[in-house]
Amino acid sequence: MSNIAPLVARLAETSAPALTYYGDEGRIELGGPPLARWACKISGYLLTDLGMDAGARVAVRLGEHWRALAWGLGVIQAGGVLECGPDAELSDADIAVCASHADIEAASAAGVPDIVAQVMASLAFEWPGELPDGCDDAQAGVMTQPDALVAIPHPRADDSSPIVGITATLAQLCEPVPGIAAAEHVAWSTRGSAADLERAVRVWASHAHAVITTGPLSAQLLETEHAREYPGAARER
Repeated sequence: MSNIAPLVARLAETSAPALTYYGDEGRIELGGPPLARWACKISGYLLTDLGMDAGARVAVRLGEHWRALAWGLGVIQAGGVLECGPDAELSDADIAVCASHADIEAASAAGVPDIVAQVMASLAFEWPGELPDGCDDAQAGVMTQPDALVAIPHPRADDSSPIVGITATLAQLCEPVPGIAAAEHVAWSTRGSAADLERAVRVWASHAHAVITTGPLSAQLLETEHAREYPGAARER
């Protein structure tokens, strides 16, 4: 059985930055320990507060944001199957993680059993305003969880993929990327998709630093971050 917990544990022990995010809030940098804590808190929330079953499908509609990567790590570590992106399918989701009232309404209409609302402001402690009945405040719930994963995650078959739309197994995702050196800064323009989490996990498995931006990947950003573009990303634009 495979799990991403060893990679998360290594992030927790790494003092170097793990993720730099450029978005509406400007530049945000997360070290390995804070990122690992978010992943463990999210896993704990899914397993204890929501009682997530093994192999549950979790639709994460958080767009192009660092929180989407943290949720991706948390879902996979807990033993769920992740579907992420602005248009993540809701019809077969067991849990929907939403960042807008429109997505909450769509998840409710689709009959998703567990719907949670995630505030996107990085320093927020709870969802602003009221939530409809049956919708949980993810930020408030996640914040109360331990910094380390206490709940027992669900096991995952070695040959299964933890991310919808990605064929790689979890073991393959956690393999270092040839050509990426330890401590190297590797950047790309995020689309808030499954491919972003795949790239991030591969970068962290390579002991490197992920840099993502919601805008175009500019030469100035690469110079500022002393980074290079993720291998093959230029061909996909």
